[in-house]
Amino acid sequence: MNYVIWGHSPDPTLCSLSPPERIEEAYELNYGVSRARNFSSDAVFRMDPEFKKAIKLADALDNASFLIVASRRLKDFLEKEKVPDTEYLRVSILNHKNRLASDDYYIIHQVGAQNCIDLNQSIVKWNLINPDQISSIKKLVIDESAIGPNATLFRVKALPSIIFVRRDLADKLEKAGFTGIQFKEIATYREV
Repeated sequence: MNYVIWGHSPDPTLCSLSPPERIEEAYELNYGVSRARNFSSDAVFRMDPEFKKAIKLADALDNASFLIVASRRLKDFLEKEKVPDTEYLRVSILNHKNRLASDDYYIIHQVGAQNCIDLNQSIVKWNLINPDQISSIKKLVIDESAIGPNATLFRVKALPSIIFVRRDLADKLEKAGFTGIQFKEIATYREV
């Protein structure tokens, strides 16, 4: 398999973020809608109050919105790699005391989405409210021949909460030592 799933390190000292604020139609970030022209200059994430002792910033911050929230260092790396169909949307991070922890983070936003789930081999349940979305997965198989040849970091139309990474890019990210990222194998992924 040439692709893995983007995940976050289970380090309890790393901060986790609540949903973003000051972003109109924030849900569009999960569906590949371009936001570069109308993105709010004062967009902000707050550290999740459920985890008051988790205050350390990482290169990739876990968040309730299934987004890649990246440090400048990680953003610069991805730009240098020329990851296609990607927007870099600047955001600020507020700590538990509502003070600025950093104003130099970015949502790494994948524009567009691939349609590459192998429905004959996957075991999924479709969402009853939105029949174009998958609500649970027992077995996930993707059809690599349906993925665009330049796609290195992308979302899938029926699974907006998952970000896929081509293995060669994942290897480079791991070798560069970025914090807060943990890749998962597609074959072991479950969402119930």
